[in-house]
Amino acid sequence: MRSRRTLTAWLLAALLPTVMISVARAGTPSSPIATPAVLASLIEKAMTTNLLTATVRAQVLAIDVRNPLRSAGLPLALQQRCFSSLDRTTLKNPKPCIFGNPRSTTTVVLFGSSAVDNWTPALQIAATRLGIRVATFQFEGCFTPFVSGLSADCTTFHNNLPRAISALHPKVIMAVASADSAGESGDARYVSGMQRAFEAVGQLSPSARRVLWGTTPYMRAPVPSCLMMRPRTVNTCGLTYVASSTVAHSYGQVLRRDVAAAERSNATLVPISSWFCSTTVCPAVIDNKIVYVDFLHVSALYSRSLATLVTNQLQQLLTPGTPATAASATAR
Repeated sequence: MRSRRTLTAWLLAALLPTVMISVARAGTPSSPIATPAVLASLIEKAMTTNLLTATVRAQVLAIDVRNPLRSAGLPLALQQRCFSSLDRTTLKNPKPCIFGNPRSTTTVVLFGSSAVDNWTPALQIAATRLGIRVATFQFEGCFTPFVSGLSADCTTFHNNLPRAISALHPKVIMAVASADSAGESGDARYVSGMQRAFEAVGQLSPSARRVLWGTTPYMRAPVPSCLMMRPRTVNTCGLTYVASSTVAHSYGQVLRRDVAAAERSNATLVPISSWFCSTTVCPAVIDNKIVYVDFLHVSALYSRSLATLVTNQLQQLLTPGTPATAASATAR
């Protein structure tokens, strides 16, 4: 990833001073998307949108290519100093970020890698609306599944995470799924590792509902640089995928891996692909918002636009026996 980020920085530095951008009429930031049907319509429209607008161009320019996560949810963790890789002393006593009502007796936990950053902007709004406490535990670069062969720091974090989660008495425990930046370690290992993660946290929180929060798309190129290089064909910066594909690491394969991981872990799957994709395409820009700040991390702007959908999803998860409805269980 480091070499790719360096390349992204170089490309933007080279392109920004000279490229002439043909822009469509700039839109204004909209309110959170109200319903899945509205979002589906916006995604369909995005698939045929070709011109880089002034609004999206400004969003690209605001991204620090040396640290794009600062345009995702990372600043929310930095504000609370709950980011485990910043303070190694917290590895033995993981510290959660707290959103919403810190005194609420209803707690939802989300844990995992830097993919947690994709969701904290939306979760911050959702937790406040619902009056609940949402606690997140994240460790950038640390695989969410509990597997062998990880760094000593990551293993320490995993070993102490179940106790830290249990101390919050959660009603729902969510593990965030993601495509590893270095390439998947293999579906079988991923699925068994996620099962071990849920079993470890479940032993100390047996009454909590288990949830696997699905994988966001992994793009073929850094989205900001792609948009600047292709201002008249921004739709080509998206991801085209085949849901039935058996090609390793393809998005269709990853979505089926999530289904298998949830089934093996006795967890409810929230398959969030319909919040980013049609049945075949995941656009790089939706509703005049840049969706990704690099290859796979979601912009805070787009995350916040999903706040209403995330709020509704949390309400369902807090209702015993209610299935997740972000998309079908077989996933797009």
